[in-house]
Amino acid sequence: MKQRRLKKGGLILLITILSMIPPLSTDLYMPALPELVAYFHTTPSMTSLTMTVFFIFMAFGTLILGPVSDKSGRKPVLAFSTVLTLICSLLCALSPTIAFLICARAVQAFGAGGMISIGSALVKDCFEGKEMQKVLSITQALVFIAPVTAPILGAILLKFADWHMNFIALAVLNATTLGIVLLLE
Repeated sequence: MKQRRLKKGGLILLITILSMIPPLSTDLYMPALPELVAYFHTTPSMTSLTMTVFFIFMAFGTLILGPVSDKSGRKPVLAFSTVLTLICSLLCALSPTIAFLICARAVQAFGAGGMISIGSALVKDCFEGKEMQKVLSITQALVFIAPVTAPILGAILLKFADWHMNFIALAVLNATTLGIVLLLE
């Protein structure tokens, strides 16, 4: 698959972002969990459920949307996954109750699962041999940065805004990703 608009660098950037969004989606708002307990007048167990649900539904998204993209094409399924994750990131930011947040996180995770599985598939679709190994090495190395830096970034965001901003930041990242996805051929 030749990418005239994205070129090699843009494609590597897209694959890296697609692989980073799930860990960012879980780790960015970790510092805000105590704030969520107070905001929603709930228990730490309920706010932790937002993480558990995310991992479960991300697995479903990976298992379902990856094979669908094999049959229907990468770009439409990836665009759907990215839009779904973007919308649900905004819904998370606007959550009026903890139950609503848990449901929004489930759907957000389903879309993120599609993003991560299609990102991996794009490596195999667009690169071969040693170049594929090199791209996998680059993207995987960069992916390890996300879970390490996300809680720090989340804590920094909390210095200037409340927990809503963590999900707004994810929405902005997803909107940027969608712009790149639309350039995919």
